[in-house]
Amino acid sequence: MPVCVSMRKRDACSTRIDRRDACPTNQRAGRPFHYPNGYACGAGKFLYNRSAMSNRAVFLDRDGVLMADTNYVGHVDRVVILDHAPAALRRLQAAGYRLFVVTNQSGVGRGYFTREAVEEIHALLDRQFAAVGARVDRYYVCPHHPEDDCACRKPKPKSLVDAAAEYDLDLAHCFMVGDRSSDIQCGQNAGTRTVLVLTGAGQETLAKGTVKPDFVAADVSAATDWILRQV
Repeated sequence: MPVCVSMRKRDACSTRIDRRDACPTNQRAGRPFHYPNGYACGAGKFLYNRSAMSNRAVFLDRDGVLMADTNYVGHVDRVVILDHAPAALRRLQAAGYRLFVVTNQSGVGRGYFTREAVEEIHALLDRQFAAVGARVDRYYVCPHHPEDDCACRKPKPKSLVDAAAEYDLDLAHCFMVGDRSSDIQCGQNAGTRTVLVLTGAGQETLAKGTVKPDFVAADVSAATDWILRQV
């Protein structure tokens, strides 16, 4: 069964957190960013040698891949992490892959919830993933309404291209994992290999037949099995 987790509402930084830095800062306030429940910036668990990291990465959609898609999840109390997701991230990281979450959150642009609420959810995910020794290098969030025609909403590849430039990635050796056609198209537009998972909206996406991923997996754990078999 999925693992349901919740956390007391707290103040959160709405800026994107760069996990390459040992002590990321809140650019609005100029203060160190503090992770919830004792995971403060600079804690040993979050330090690593940048030079040892690979130019390979796995990009993952959030809702429907790592956590249940219950329609505009805008509060930590509604977060349900899918079975095997934390362990899958740990396995990918152990194999040398950087991990990025790329998510469209139009609920912000529609006024359903705030960007701060999105960051609270990501702080909660960080804590749950850290409990098994996994971590996300960065969350790329598109907060815009679909009608805004922004540059960062999937299937546009801006987030992946930006990550490649910022982290010196070789997109041809990267993977995009998602449950919707926009995820697969985003990866293809960026030049990565793609995996469609059948959790979330994956079954519906597969039935429509509008995209052709490199692989179809039952869930993110099965997607990880396939990625780790690739050379």
